[in-house]
Amino acid sequence: MRIVEVMLVDDHKVVREGIKYIINSQKDMKVVAELEDGNDVLNLLRKVSVDVMLLDIKMKNVGGIALIPKIVKSFPRCSVIILSMYDNPNYIFEAIHAGAKGYLLKEVGSDELIHAIRSVHVGQGFLQSSVTLPVLKKVAMDMQIEKSTILTPAELGILSMLAYGKRYKEIAVAFSISEETVKKHLKNIYEKLGASDKTEAVAIALRCKLID
Repeated sequence: MRIVEVMLVDDHKVVREGIKYIINSQKDMKVVAELEDGNDVLNLLRKVSVDVMLLDIKMKNVGGIALIPKIVKSFPRCSVIILSMYDNPNYIFEAIHAGAKGYLLKEVGSDELIHAIRSVHVGQGFLQSSVTLPVLKKVAMDMQIEKSTILTPAELGILSMLAYGKRYKEIAVAFSISEETVKKHLKNIYEKLGASDKTEAVAIALRCKLID
C-alpha cells in the first residue's frame, strides 16, 4: 500500500499535534515532517519526500501564499493545501492562483481533512465546504461589477482620491465642482458597485482593480 507522505507547516504546535494525530491514525498516510517556520520549508523539501503539504497562510516570518509558487516550481510532486483561520475569499483566490490545490480552515473536521489530503494527492482540487459560499459570493459580485455600467472617468477619479484619504472639499476643488456634486457622484458609485459606504466602495474598487 502506497503511503501518502504529509508535511505540516504551522507555527501553532497544538494545531500541528492535533492534525498529526488525525493523519497518523490513517493506514494510508503519515506525517513525515513538520515545521513552525516557513523559512525552512524549501530546505527540508530537498531532504524529505513529501506528497502533500498542509501550509499555514500566516506565519511569523514567511507567509504560506508567498511560498506556494516556489514549492510548485521546485517540487511539483508536492501538492499544497492551505490551512488557515481565515475564510476571506481574497486569500482563497490568491492561494489557488499561486498554485495551492486546496484550502481548509483550522476548524475542519477530521473526515473532511482526510478527504482533502486524499483528493489533492490524486490530482484533484479541494475547497472546504464552509469556504465555498464566500468564494461563490465573491465570483458573483465580481461578475456583477463587470456587467454593471462602467464607472465614468469622473467617478473613477473621485474614488481614487477617496482611496488616498482626500476629503470631499479637496475632491470638489480638484474637479472644480461643489461638494454636493461630489456626494451625488458617490451615490452613483455606491449603486454601481453595490457598496454601502465609501470604505466599502474603495475596497471593492481596489480588489477588482478599477483603481490603483
